[in-house]
Amino acid sequence: RVSPSLQGRMLVVRVLVAGPRAARLRGAPQRLFTRRFSPLAWYNKHLEKTPMLTKTITSGILFGLGDVIAQTITKEKGKSYDLPRLGRAWVFGTFILGPLAHWHFNFLEYLVVKRLALKGTRMAFAKMFVDQFTYWAAGINCIYVYSLSVMEGQGSRKSLQNVKERIWPILKANWMLWPLAQLINFKLIPLAHQLNFVLLVSLGWASYLSWLGARLKTQVE
Repeated sequence: RVSPSLQGRMLVVRVLVAGPRAARLRGAPQRLFTRRFSPLAWYNKHLEKTPMLTKTITSGILFGLGDVIAQTITKEKGKSYDLPRLGRAWVFGTFILGPLAHWHFNFLEYLVVKRLALKGTRMAFAKMFVDQFTYWAAGINCIYVYSLSVMEGQGSRKSLQNVKERIWPILKANWMLWPLAQLINFKLIPLAHQLNFVLLVSLGWASYLSWLGARLKTQVE
């Protein structure tokens, strides 16, 4: 009778001599020879190991892509893309939105789930309310307008004026999209993937913000 360890060594020898096909025909586990790459599994692995870094990189890429989409929609035929504008969108998505969104979602989980102990639909509505009607929606959009104005070289005083002029149109559009989107997110999407859902919806939202910012800037000029 052959011991299990000896059987294992014999299997390795057969693989080396006859190749993976012969081993599969003899019942060898295919997972020893083939390992399919899964982008989602790769992303989730990095999201678990380095959540802040992964979220900031993802946020920067998607926010920059949103600006590319907005420029594609609005630019005149024959004109090139505004690369400095794209760079400003990437900087905001990577270094401002990504870290702040990471802390915001962690705070929502702590406040609503751990402190208030809400579950199900009540949890989803509570998270949505805090997200949209307390500090986050107004705060992050004010930061967006101010930081991009500063990066455009407009100075602190002019940037604050831009916030006063632009924040209300942005918030009105925000509340047409995000309350429902966040209810769906908090109610139906597993916690590990809620930020992914927000970033995908943000692809269209970033396009709108970039388009609106360029349109209002043109009107001022």
